Amino acid sequence: MNKTFELIIEIKSNKEGVGEILSELLFSLGVTMDEVTELSQWGRSYLSLYFNTRVEANTFKKKILTANINHIDVSIKSLKEDDWLTKWKKEFKPFMLTSSIKVV
Repeated sequence: MNKTFELIIEIKSNKEGVGEILSELLFSLGVTMDEVTELSQWGRSYLSLYFNTRVEANTFKKKILTANINHIDVSIKSLKEDDWLTKWKKEFKPFMLTSSIKVV
């Protein structure tokens, strides 16, 4: 089964400018904003990029760390690729939408 590698950049500070500097760095490295997934959770912000190989993810991680941006952590997580076109069906259960319409 194929794997995807998620490069996660955690922004550990809400200081002004950290996000903007990081965005400019990513842009200068050829990343477009539609390639970045953003998440804000528990007062922290995370940016994720996805790669087909661990080598690509590690190479990109080194480029980010070389910029010496304060208040960020960079990590890589291996994701197992799932067949999402069929996997959702396993969790789906028929239900009554209204008293006369059943979704199956």
